[in-house]
Amino acid sequence: MKKLYTFVVDYQGGTYISQIENESDSPYNIFKDWVKTCDFLEIISKRINRNKLIDKIEKFEKVPLPLDNLNNVWCITLILLNKLALINIIKTDRSP
Repeated sequence: MKKLYTFVVDYQGGTYISQIENESDSPYNIFKDWVKTCDFLEIISKRINRNKLIDKIEKFEKVPLPLDNLNNVWCITLILLNKLALINIIKTDRSP
């Protein structure tokens, strides 16, 4: 069953929020799938190549880390166009 994940990205003074559905329980796989499909990369620049970014994530084994004292919340940082992107991933309950 697919689960819902919310991504909250802080980048250059802006906050970008998006959601994806994913069957994986692995924050790493969820993050890579988000990179493949998110609108955030187009919003900040057409110069970012998704495939190169995924290769970089795999090469450096960039893994979202769980946040202390929180359940189902992870964080990862990336440098995009020489600027820091702070990305939080939250497993989201679908209940209204």
